[in-house]
This record gives sequence, C-alpha cells and structure tokens, in this order.
Amino acid sequence: MARLARKSLPHGSIPHIVAKLDLSDGPQRELHAFFQRMHTGRWPALRTLVLRQAKDGTLMEAAEWLREPRERFVVVEWTVRDGRLTWRCRTMTSARASISAVRAMAL
Repeated sequence: MARLARKSLPHGSIPHIVAKLDLSDGPQRELHAFFQRMHTGRWPALRTLVLRQAKDGTLMEAAEWLREPRERFVVVEWTVRDGRLTWRCRTMTSARASISAVRAMAL
C-alpha cells in the first residue's frame, strides 16, 4: 500500500507489506484512494516514515509533512468505522518521536 521513506529497493527485491486493506469494501477502498492521494503524485503532502496496522484495522503512520516548515512530523491515525473514513493528526517534535509513538501504539 505505501512504500516507506528510504532508499530505493534493489532490483528484483520484494517490498515489505505493512498493511492490508479489503478493496472490495467501499470505505476501505476510499481510505486507500485518499492515502494514495496524500502520499503520491506530483506534489505529495506526506512522506511515510513508519506505517503499522493495528488488529482493529486502524493504520498508524509516522509521517513528515513535505510543505510544512515548522510542525513537520506527525502521527496520523487512519480509521474506517461505521462506514466512514476518519483521520487524526498529532504533531510531534521530531521524526524519532513520531516513529517511537507509532511503534508503541502498534503493540
């Protein structure tokens, strides 16, 4: 679903799957489409640092806003509940802090 922010993969290697969505389900398909819009294209808004999926299906992401000079690092929770897509951002002080927060939440 999302490629993590790191150097390109060696030719022939398989990327690590960090989240699975059911694209036959409408809300999860919307989540996938919105996630793709935020992270790809000519001017992506976010760069994924770490992405984890909780047992309830919530995606927890440590990300960097690409066009925000002051509050660059965030933890984003992407959720599909009751047929609705919701996402919530929490500003963090550094990339390391946001990555640690996601790893702690995903246990």
